[in-house]
Amino acid sequence: MQYPRTIDQGAALRRLHQNVQELNEAMPVKTFVRTYTSGSTKTIAYRPKRINASTKATAEHLVKAYVKEYYKTISTIGDAAFTDGLPSLTTNGVQIAAWRSFSDRTSRNHLATLRDAKIVSDYKFHGSEADFEVWINPEILFDCPQMEADQQKLSTITAQVLAQSDKNFPHRVTVTYSNKDIEIDNVSNKHSDIQKAESQAVSHGDIHGDTEQQQPTEGKTANLEANVTVGHCDNQGGRGAAARKRRHQERTDAQKQAIFEGFLHSFWLYAKQLLYPSRDFQPWQEELALATIRRSVYHHFEPEMSEKEWDNYQKELYQRIEMVSSYYAKHPNKFIPEPYAWGREGAGYFDWENERGFRATAQWLRNSQQLYRMHYTRQVVSRAIRALQKHRCGTAPAKLQKLTYLEAYRTIEQSLQRFGEAVLDRFKALAITVGQDKPVVFQRGFTKVIKRKN
Repeated sequence: MQYPRTIDQGAALRRLHQNVQELNEAMPVKTFVRTYTSGSTKTIAYRPKRINASTKATAEHLVKAYVKEYYKTISTIGDAAFTDGLPSLTTNGVQIAAWRSFSDRTSRNHLATLRDAKIVSDYKFHGSEADFEVWINPEILFDCPQMEADQQKLSTITAQVLAQSDKNFPHRVTVTYSNKDIEIDNVSNKHSDIQKAESQAVSHGDIHGDTEQQQPTEGKTANLEANVTVGHCDNQGGRGAAARKRRHQERTDAQKQAIFEGFLHSFWLYAKQLLYPSRDFQPWQEELALATIRRSVYHHFEPEMSEKEWDNYQKELYQRIEMVSSYYAKHPNKFIPEPYAWGREGAGYFDWENERGFRATAQWLRNSQQLYRMHYTRQVVSRAIRALQKHRCGTAPAKLQKLTYLEAYRTIEQSLQRFGEAVLDRFKALAITVGQDKPVVFQRGFTKVIKRKN
């Protein structure tokens, strides 16, 4: 069925209100007897509501959220969103509860009532720790004549089946129509609802694509952790982390000082090997260089940092030394200054006052990390787009291929959220270019065939 690409939110809400009103008016009248203190009684008749005001307000929020997600999905992947029918709304009980300022249990009760009333036409569960998917009844969202014709055709087929059946017809029968199995309950009741089987839970799979570049090492991502949101499991390595924390807290000042001295001397040895391989420093020169590095590079170890932060900083210092060594290897006509000031204060290569010395390599490292991150995220987006294309061809990994195209798109989108909004925007801009038709795959792939002259 071809669905419209626009939803009139106001008209959808009016149809929702009309549907709720019809459901409430169809409820049977009930009575109860009220007894007064004088002994007299009075029979009071009332009509209970199938959808109360609070549940109706929850349905309004779901319709508004669905309309917003509907337009967002169309703008992102276009007609591919309708490959397997209408796109879904991904949400959870906590989010629904936040819309209405009530508990998670109340939101689940409202959702169950709306599903029973067919306002929420379908529901897909993905586990207790993941969001679920809901679909709003198309008769509420759209005023489509084709949908009314299909519903009338379905009613005709159902009436024919009931007319041909005998009195001992079973309480539940399955009618196949439009490649869907529809169950009809209690044939003796002409106004029985159509029950739709609830879809089984589908577990999301990871995306395994071709890898052109390795994952960044811990040292290369030391300054990128602030821009990347990484989820951690509370029960992962709890005992080991607690033990390491206790060991860190139990370290004495002498132990901390010994660790700092190890950092200092290992840095100077590495610098001598790469930057001054032919130099033979005297003991007083060694002491002067160590004092300069302690003051200008480590700032007398006064910054308040954890052991892990000091380890990452030490790795960055090693990388900066390697960058300096590569620079002077490419420029043999230049020479590296003395590691300490000699003749003029603050002129040593490691002196903090020398803005063109080792201090400037911090910006080199940041630029290198940003460039690395830019190329790495581009490869991540390319692999994500290639996964969508493989899904169209039917050659994606099994865990991804068994999902619908929209589910695969949302799975990939969720995996890219830790890289930031810029990466997500680039992915969405490229994902809309993936055609709805199955791509043509040539046997020779991308290899260029060269014809030789006879």
